[in-house]
Amino acid sequence: MNEKPSLTEKLSYELLETVPRLMKLIFIEAQDVGAEKMLTQTQFRTLGHLFRGCRLPSELARELDLTPATISEVVDILVRRGLVKRIDEPGDRRKTPLEVTEEGINLYRLAVKRALLSIEKLVQQLSLEDQEKLYTSLFTLSEILKQKFNKDLSNNNEN
Repeated sequence: MNEKPSLTEKLSYELLETVPRLMKLIFIEAQDVGAEKMLTQTQFRTLGHLFRGCRLPSELARELDLTPATISEVVDILVRRGLVKRIDEPGDRRKTPLEVTEEGINLYRLAVKRALLSIEKLVQQLSLEDQEKLYTSLFTLSEILKQKFNKDLSNNNEN
């Protein structure tokens, strides 16, 4: 006898299926800024974290779940492209603060704007009632995730 999946199980499955598709849509739209300005997904995410205030390569590696070597490579590319600059401080490059350049800010804002417009078109296909339910649910889920990651981060810092 097959037991019907619970609402939680069905919702979990739908999230597992939907989130990657949504991320793919966001990335495709964010990329549509011109061939010479295209960013890889890792470069886009790195630029986003820097834009929101993350300043050290070690922080980026931790936030993006990348190795220090990988983040160093990504940052080097962004620096060569003039999207990020290193703030001159003698010593270890892993501790050299990073800053998004004006060109990097403009490219990131354009990419985000394109991605948001695409998501808005998608969300507008929902009824107003469904939009409100989705907003409330996503806001609540976001808060739960923030608490979980803050707790996990503080536990990692204690070890």
